[in-house]
Amino acid sequence: MRSGWARANTSHVGDVWPEAASRLDSRPALRLAERMNSNSGLLIDRARAALDASRALLGAVHERRRQSIEVFVRLARLNARLGRFVPVTGAASGVPLGVETEDRPEGHVIRVAGEIDLGNVAVLRAALEPAVKNSQSVVLDLSRVTYLDSTTLHTIVISDRELSTHHCRLVVVGPPFLFKLIQITGLQRHLTVVPSMDDATQMLVGGDAS
Repeated sequence: MRSGWARANTSHVGDVWPEAASRLDSRPALRLAERMNSNSGLLIDRARAALDASRALLGAVHERRRQSIEVFVRLARLNARLGRFVPVTGAASGVPLGVETEDRPEGHVIRVAGEIDLGNVAVLRAALEPAVKNSQSVVLDLSRVTYLDSTTLHTIVISDRELSTHHCRLVVVGPPFLFKLIQITGLQRHLTVVPSMDDATQMLVGGDAS
């Protein structure tokens, strides 16, 4: 059983809390919440702007690369020599380059093994020149090539262009990485690359391989 003092104090507390609550000012808390929301929105807007800028920059890089490839192909098609054209090159690790040639009824076969870069691409060019001069179609077997750079692609495109003026064809037998490289550079529209010698032979003697 509560005493009279306890009942009096309990009643007093019940009266005080509503009065104290009524004196609390919620405006600072609301202003703080509004600032937090505003800052969050600002951060989101900045993040979106940064993302848009990154996408624009990436698009510009892809566009410049596409334009460079188009210029490269256009020059290669219009000028068979391009004596002053110096393509960007990498550097092979020094693996010796092996080149074998063979004349077949369907065309001149050139087998290359190793790595090709600016330092030894002249060997490939020299192997291609007789077929160009003799108006022979060419099977260029690069299936054992482990590295090639833009000078190699340049030489192949030039040779393909020269052979086409003699109504001859150049078919490349490529290692797996060459298919991806050709696709990235957009040269699949200008070079014929197949996965095997049988496919290359079929391209020369019977049209497109099925």
